[in-house]
Amino acid sequence: MSVPSSESQPLMASASDQLSKALGRSSAESILPSHLARQLASLAEISYPFESTGFLIGHRDGERNLIEQVTYLDPSDLPEGRQLPGPEAVQAARDSLGPAGLEVIGVWRAVSCCTEAEDVRAQDVPEEISYLRVSVPALGSARFRSWRRVGGALIEESLH
Repeated sequence: MSVPSSESQPLMASASDQLSKALGRSSAESILPSHLARQLASLAEISYPFESTGFLIGHRDGERNLIEQVTYLDPSDLPEGRQLPGPEAVQAARDSLGPAGLEVIGVWRAVSCCTEAEDVRAQDVPEEISYLRVSVPALGSARFRSWRRVGGALIEESLH
């Protein structure tokens, strides 16, 4: 399993930021601790070859998401034709967190194919929220990639 490093890396310098944005990347990043990466990989492997999804719960620190919990949603709870939780489910998850100081900072989805974002429409991902993709090939280890919806587009973000 290819697990992101739990050590944070500094944000890109301003010239790099401009180049990254021009290439469809941003200075945004999500920090996924290794124990949560293993948990997501396990959830993905258990549901293989079917897809699974849930929420990323944690804190925002500027452009950085600090992931502290992952939740699982039963696929039958998704609205017809949706691959990710809809706005109502995101709001319900936010409401359930109450005053704990945690927030919904993203959604995750485990798939059994490639790691490209093209199969998810940007409008399916709530604004300013991260979309973490866990790919589980038939033989091999889980791979992780992350995007954030910014202004109607999915922009790849760093994942550590």
